[in-house]
Amino acid sequence: MKKVIIIISMVILLAAFGMAQSWSTNSTNTSTHTNSIANTSGYTINISYKSGIGHYLVSSNGMTLYYFTENVDGKTFNGSYFNFWSPFYVSQISVPKGLNPKDFSVVTGGNGKPQIAYKGWPLYYYIGDSKPGETNGQGFKGLWYVMKPDYTVMIATNSKIGNYLVNADGMALYYLQGETINDLKCNGMCLSFWPAFNVSEIVVPSGLKASYFKIFTGVNGKSQMSYDGLPLHYFIRDAKRGDITGNNLRDPFGLWHAVLLNSQVSAQQSTTSNNTNTSSQTNTSVPSYNSGY
Repeated sequence: MKKVIIIISMVILLAAFGMAQSWSTNSTNTSTHTNSIANTSGYTINISYKSGIGHYLVSSNGMTLYYFTENVDGKTFNGSYFNFWSPFYVSQISVPKGLNPKDFSVVTGGNGKPQIAYKGWPLYYYIGDSKPGETNGQGFKGLWYVMKPDYTVMIATNSKIGNYLVNADGMALYYLQGETINDLKCNGMCLSFWPAFNVSEIVVPSGLKASYFKIFTGVNGKSQMSYDGLPLHYFIRDAKRGDITGNNLRDPFGLWHAVLLNSQVSAQQSTTSNNTNTSSQTNTSVPSYNSGY
């Protein structure tokens, strides 16, 4: 009888010890998932952190996820890039607090297979990353960057104009020639067609200098973002990500440009641009405001 009691007591103690270990493990996983390099929490997509980069997206095994600037329209590529960049795909989306599952979607990759996109940007692995925590593809040829969960400004690429600025959803950002943060020219009806770009913080890819961006008080006391002294705007005629219908467009408010990154663009250059050089590229069709632009 004593032997039975001793055995039962040992079983109860072992079970309690096992439950305590399990509880401790689960608690650790949920509290440190944003800072760990290797993901052991069961999420299929997670957030990692690295000094000099900040927070960025990783797969379940901690491998870095990237975006390609030419995919601004949401479409993927097909060809030699596959030798270096592998499309990322998981059958189920499971993410930690800080990520919204609705921001992820499934697109058809250039190889005809499904691929995961974040806020419309297809995601990739880089062949040069051999272990969790590596970000060797960061800034590759000025076209590839780690995917951060909180970008407010991103770099996009168009075959005709090169690299230019967009918001996190791939919508082009513009500036009005001659407008600066100290001389705001777009107000009233102008803002109905060229809304001010307003975000609460500045998070940009490594190919951009955060110091070039500033959040200032715009028209009617509302905040607006500028780039190198140029107030930034959207254009309502851009119906979808990747559209740049407002580039070099002259309208009743002035001459508008997408913010190109191929050469330095500054407030001073904006006010002293050579009209002869821009005239050949300018869209001279003046929109009709009565017809809704």
